[in-house]
Amino acid sequence: MRKLIIDESYSSFYSIKKEDIDIFEKKHNVSFTEKFINFLITYKGGRTKERIFFHNEIEYSISSFLTLSNDKNDCIEKIYLATKMSDEDGGLDRSDLIPFATDGGGNPFYLSLQGSVFYCRLWSNKLTKLTDSFEEFIDGLQPESQVL
Repeated sequence: MRKLIIDESYSSFYSIKKEDIDIFEKKHNVSFTEKFINFLITYKGGRTKERIFFHNEIEYSISSFLTLSNDKNDCIEKIYLATKMSDEDGGLDRSDLIPFATDGGGNPFYLSLQGSVFYCRLWSNKLTKLTDSFEEFIDGLQPESQVL
């Protein structure tokens, strides 16, 4: 998986440690891959220069990656819990989807526990599968300046 360039003008001041991830995994009975754990620790809820992903000629733009911290409204845990609550109310079963980023409208990007990456348009509640792996998604991100 390639290394992304952190946008220092929008860096997160939240740090994520392996212990924080362990607590989240135990609390929610999930298990992250080592690559995703390293990603969370490295990028910790900030923004990178590479923010654009194309799938079937549609542009998807990441506003920021999410942090685990419960101090923010747009954190992994709060979005994950909100997703699970809507599932209990008759929504789609998304208990195996972990939010890791959002676009400018708050629409989440999810990583499935099986490794695929999905995007969800909240107004339609429709999931779109973008890649078969997190690595493929990260490797496909492009800087905004390279998008025509």
